[in-house]
Amino acid sequence: MSNSAETPGANKHAPTERESHLEETLRRLESELDETRSSLREVTARFEAIYDHHFQLTGLLDATGRLLMANKTALDLIGTEQKDVIGKLFWDTPWWTHSELERQYLREAISQAINGQTGHFETTHQTHTGEVRLFDFRIFPVHDDNGEVKWLVPEGIDITEHKRTEQALRESEQRYRGVLEDTPILICRFRPGGEITFVNEAYCEYFGKTTEELLGSSFLEWVSDEDRDSVMSNISSLNANLPTQSHDHRIVKADGTVRWHRWTNRALFDSRGEITAYQSIGDDVTERKLAEERIEYQANMDDLTDLPNRRLFRDRLSQALAHCRRHDRKGAVVFFDIDQFKHINDSLGHPVGDTLLKEISIRLKPVLRSEDTLARLGGDEFILLFPEISRDSKLAAQHAQAGAEKIQSTLSAPFVVEGHELHVTTSAGIAVFPVGDEDTDDIIKHADTAMYRAKEEGRNTVRFFLPSMQDAAKERLILQNELRRATSDNSLLLYYQPQVDVSGDLVGAEALLRWQHPRRGLLTPDKFLPVIEETGQILTVGHWVLENSMSQLRGWQANFAEAASKNLSINVSPRQFRQSDFAVQIERILGETGADPSCLTLELTEGALIDDLDDANLKMQSLKRLGVRFSLDDFGTGYSSLSYLRHLPLDEIKIDRSFVRDISTDPSDARLVETIVTMGKHLDLQVVAEGVETEDQLHFLQESGCTLFQGYYFHRPQPATDFSKLL
Repeated sequence: MSNSAETPGANKHAPTERESHLEETLRRLESELDETRSSLREVTARFEAIYDHHFQLTGLLDATGRLLMANKTALDLIGTEQKDVIGKLFWDTPWWTHSELERQYLREAISQAINGQTGHFETTHQTHTGEVRLFDFRIFPVHDDNGEVKWLVPEGIDITEHKRTEQALRESEQRYRGVLEDTPILICRFRPGGEITFVNEAYCEYFGKTTEELLGSSFLEWVSDEDRDSVMSNISSLNANLPTQSHDHRIVKADGTVRWHRWTNRALFDSRGEITAYQSIGDDVTERKLAEERIEYQANMDDLTDLPNRRLFRDRLSQALAHCRRHDRKGAVVFFDIDQFKHINDSLGHPVGDTLLKEISIRLKPVLRSEDTLARLGGDEFILLFPEISRDSKLAAQHAQAGAEKIQSTLSAPFVVEGHELHVTTSAGIAVFPVGDEDTDDIIKHADTAMYRAKEEGRNTVRFFLPSMQDAAKERLILQNELRRATSDNSLLLYYQPQVDVSGDLVGAEALLRWQHPRRGLLTPDKFLPVIEETGQILTVGHWVLENSMSQLRGWQANFAEAASKNLSINVSPRQFRQSDFAVQIERILGETGADPSCLTLELTEGALIDDLDDANLKMQSLKRLGVRFSLDDFGTGYSSLSYLRHLPLDEIKIDRSFVRDISTDPSDARLVETIVTMGKHLDLQVVAEGVETEDQLHFLQESGCTLFQGYYFHRPQPATDFSKLL
């Protein structure tokens, strides 16, 4: 028997290759299954952790509404366990045992979910501690692969605190609206553009309007015209740093009644800090304002005459004194009383005397300027303040004397009081200030001293505190009397200052007034013109100038062919120009003299035009139709408004000599002159430079584009005979 022969049955239990492979596969599958089970347990644990600790009440129902599972949050709410509720119809579980109505809501929501819709309702749950909580419940359907509803997922969110907050907010709004509607204070809210968005009932009742009528209208509708700018300024100043501000202003009701209100304005901001609206709260303070005004009146005004009293006068004098010192100007005080007033009181009684004082104040008020202050110091003593009259003491004294004389003239007409005809004269004392370091009391005392000097010298007169001013006043009175004779004794003369163009050729002249004084020689207008202006003689003298200068123009035109193209300028005073028949006067003089209107230029100052532009325009247009030209004299020294330059029929402007004088040394004057010349070109106006005295001035003016000149550099003013030689 061979050793290599196999013994039958030796490998009977050895696994086959197929079996080994199968065993390996089974082991691998068991391992994978273990891993899957482990992963599933992990996922399940995670799901249960999230599911059980989710803040919402949630669970799972089958398609009939039976509970398959509930999370820990839901179970803890009612204090139960999973095993006690699983398999029960959801509406039969302990969550719903306290209300049949809520179980009905739940059944309807489940029915909606079974039909594929999300069921929704709000309900209350009583916790295991007895607390009742409000929940927002939704029932969501879950579909299988065939689209059939397989499960239902209920979710409940605790909205108890949210509802309490909503309720508190509603109650707060109701209380707030109740306060707004019931308060007697006016409340208005409006957008930055002014449109009203809210008003309370008190606001509607106060203005007699409905809410519908007020919404959308402007909050400014009721604000008085005088206060609108200040109201807008107050509101526009509000910002994050100043969100609230109070302001008093007047409102005008529908019936025209004017009332004072204190308004507290508040800016309302959005989340970015931008102003979205304003709120105004108004309280009627009219009675308080009236009381304040009464107190203010009693403190500052004289009850009898309705004039400022001593206290208010001293305050205004103090301000005027400070201004005069700051601006190097002079003011004046006129202290006057009624001559023999004690005799009126003693003979006719104090009521007659009081009435006379009232009538005196009534008669004086209209003749004073708005900037002047007339006050009653007591008894029959009055005092008048002229603030900041002039830089020159002499001119200030002249103005004050003219004012005192005007008072005497105004009071010279008789008064009729209770059947008695009373003739009143006054004694006045004048103190010009400042002349040193005097204070307000010193100034009043000086004027009082001068007034008593006037009484000592016979009453019904005016005296100055300073002897030098008194001497000047006497000289002025003499000058005034001499001027009355000047127009009749041929001592008034006309001189003519030539005007030339850029080539130096004669283009015309300006007529200038001179006075051949019997003692002082030839006087220029600055020596006597203020006197004739204040006394009213300017009308007579002005008419004389117009007649004689136009007659001279006609004579030149008749005798010299060159005169036909030359122009004559004549100054017209504001008082002349304001005469209602001024245009008629000019037309009559032109007709009587035969002068060519196209060769006549009337020079007006800004002061003559600015008071009444419409009247000025009518007069000028009337004369323009005849061919008369108009020049604006002393341009740059007054208002210099482009408005009347554009709307009045002007032909030229004259640069004042004060600007020409310093154009070589003062950059400001140089720039101003350049500006005037350029403006004249743009407005198609001729520009004449006055006061040209040096070659440097002429060169600068030519460089600036000016083409017409007048001044000593070319010619001095000269008599008519000398000017004729130029022609």
